[in-house]
Amino acid sequence: MLKSEVIQNVKASWLARKVSAGLQFPLHYSLAAFWWTRLRCRIINKALCLLLVAGCLLPVALPVFGVSQQRATPIKPAEEKPHPAAPTAMLNDGSSVVAPLNLEELIRACLQNGERMQRQLLDYTYNLKKTRRTLNAAGKETAKEVGTYEAYPVQGEHILITLSRNGRAVSLPELETARRMAGRELANKMREELGTPQAHAEPQREVETGFSAGVMGKYRGRNGYVSIHPASFLRGCELTSPTLQEVNHRQVVVFQFRPREDASFPYPQAYIARLTGEVWIDLEDQILLRIKGWPAPEYLSDQVPAQVPAQVPAPEPALIFEQSRQKDGNWFPTYIRMNSQGDANLFNGLNWDVVFVFSDYRKFTTGIGGLHLRAKERNVKTPEQ
Repeated sequence: MLKSEVIQNVKASWLARKVSAGLQFPLHYSLAAFWWTRLRCRIINKALCLLLVAGCLLPVALPVFGVSQQRATPIKPAEEKPHPAAPTAMLNDGSSVVAPLNLEELIRACLQNGERMQRQLLDYTYNLKKTRRTLNAAGKETAKEVGTYEAYPVQGEHILITLSRNGRAVSLPELETARRMAGRELANKMREELGTPQAHAEPQREVETGFSAGVMGKYRGRNGYVSIHPASFLRGCELTSPTLQEVNHRQVVVFQFRPREDASFPYPQAYIARLTGEVWIDLEDQILLRIKGWPAPEYLSDQVPAQVPAQVPAPEPALIFEQSRQKDGNWFPTYIRMNSQGDANLFNGLNWDVVFVFSDYRKFTTGIGGLHLRAKERNVKTPEQ
């Protein structure tokens, strides 16, 4: 065999092996690719089916979910948020009262009911005990006077008939004179009622202002006059920090009061601008129950130490006004105290401790006969006895 033929055979054999090897690898690879491609198509088909099902269910599921959210969200703020406009009274333990408190309406109702009660009071007689203790600069008692009186309504006010002074009954002639004068006043009133109705215009203006009690006199040669006028506290003071308490099984709201900066009080009531304290209001009848006032810290800081020995608020109130509910539903005064505690400047120059005690309210029949009947019920002699 020629050399060239040998070379050609070798080349042919090598080429045959190459071709054979080349045919085997592509065949194995093509089979694996075929099965992988088929598997991948199945996976893609299943995924497309799942997406198609989800796309069909999604428009139905979303509205149902949205409705449940809309029902839940608006309820929670309404339950947690209180009404912002009305102040809330707080109990002593710190819990809040269920009913909101409208301060303006409550004050307006108290003023109106106070005026109405004053008009009712003019149809009643009562007993009055006055105690006046004169004090020195240290607040110690230097003199004391006690008097008891009968009060009768005449021309829009009450006249007082003295029954005793410092524990001693007045003489019969003095009592007869006082009753005669009271009878004359009553007779004049009846004549005016029958003949001149316009004569009631002036007393009516006094009635509309509500109850007031006057304290006047002279201390160390200096005249002084104070008008204890509860309605002025409601009109001229700020009422804050309401708390709820129970007094004689009745709900009472207690406010802290402070004179308003723009308030202007007449001279007999100028002491109100020097006080801070408490105002008690009966919630059911919407009427003033009690006032307690102490010298304001600002007032004490402005005083001369020689005139006011202790520059701290006194433990006892300087002013107390109380009234109580009668059996017939009317509210009438029962106790008033004005205690300067040694400070003559607090109550317009009157360095006194004055106490008024009201009792025995009774409906009064206008006329002299009613006056005599009232005296007979109290075992007091009348001018005819």
